Amino acid sequence: IAVKGTLLEILDNLRTNDNLKALNNSSRDKLIATAFAIESSPIESYQSESLRSVKLSDDYLVEDSILIVDTLDGMGTGFYTKPYHVLSNQHVVEDAEFVNLRNMNGEEFTGEVVDTDIATDLALIKVTKRGIPLKFADSCKVQRRENVFTVGHPKGYEYSTSRGIVSSIRTMPNPFYKAVGSRTYIQTDASISSGNSG
Repeated sequence: IAVKGTLLEILDNLRTNDNLKALNNSSRDKLIATAFAIESSPIESYQSESLRSVKLSDDYLVEDSILIVDTLDGMGTGFYTKPYHVLSNQHVVEDAEFVNLRNMNGEEFTGEVVDTDIATDLALIKVTKRGIPLKFADSCKVQRRENVFTVGHPKGYEYSTSRGIVSSIRTMPNPFYKAVGSRTYIQTDASISSGNSG
């Protein structure tokens, strides 16, 4: 039986749909119980489809996935990779265990820094407010001279965009931590300043 609509509409259909009268009481009860289990399960278990529909909506802006990361030493940028996880730079959070975050609507909430990697300069933050993950390409096929843009908060000018091109793709030692060995870097000429990091 095909039933369309939101989960709440589906639950209502399960209770009242005439087509379901053909099922015996036991089968109908199991169907309703399964639907209720989905409704009450953690959001991460079924988030991908619901969030994909938001991403493809005309109302979605890339800024909806991007956050301001505030620390005692300054500010940076982060973006949702999962509904409750944000990626930023390690040098933005430094040694902080918790950071304050703010979205484009001005809503403020907190995040716990759950992991950092100095070699890749990445920090993973678990946040208290659900967000829309930024969509990643299946593979990195970036080439020189491609157009790129940045979104961040340079010198406190929140949600600023700058544009540039991919200048080069280089494999070289980490300029700050040579002990971690060589990494591949994408060099761009897009204008960035303190506050864009992340």
